[in-house]
Amino acid sequence: MHWFTFVYASTSVSVRRVLWRSLREMTGSFSSSWLVVGDFNTFLGVHECLGSRSPARGSCEDFKWMIKDCNLIGVRSQGAHFTWVRGRSSRTRVERRLDRTLVSEGCTTCWRDISCVALPHRFYDHCPIWIRLDESQVSTSRPFRFQSIWVDHPEFMNPVRRVWSIPCNGRPPQVVIGKLKNLKKALKSWN
Repeated sequence: MHWFTFVYASTSVSVRRVLWRSLREMTGSFSSSWLVVGDFNTFLGVHECLGSRSPARGSCEDFKWMIKDCNLIGVRSQGAHFTWVRGRSSRTRVERRLDRTLVSEGCTTCWRDISCVALPHRFYDHCPIWIRLDESQVSTSRPFRFQSIWVDHPEFMNPVRRVWSIPCNGRPPQVVIGKLKNLKKALKSWN
């Protein structure tokens, strides 16, 4: 299953910190792929802003830490480098990279190629973001990951009991290893 979170962050640093905390809390909720997309209303550093005053360093640091804490990865972007613009004349023009796509590591096992394009902003001050998930290269083999939420499911113990009741030959460590391998297969098909 793939999870998408769409972000429209506040311009207020303190309100954004509440959002960053919420995203951190959500991090463990997604067992497979998680895409976080939208207007984060902040950027990673001076290389993502042009014009007007320099960025608030604390805001950039907060954003970097949220990305790190959530184990997210920035998706490579094509098209417009700056995704938000204000002002028409070169004297008053301000440009920022406020919009982006972040993904969990699980996305890299689901799709081998994830990219996004910041399309031109014709009618709005933000660029639309087009996300490309290359379905032709979806990985068919996924590593087994035990999901702790399974334990709460009323049917969870059925495959466990069934597999554990099958006799295995060998020394005790080999018996346990064999049963765990069989349980992995059973849980993959059960899930």
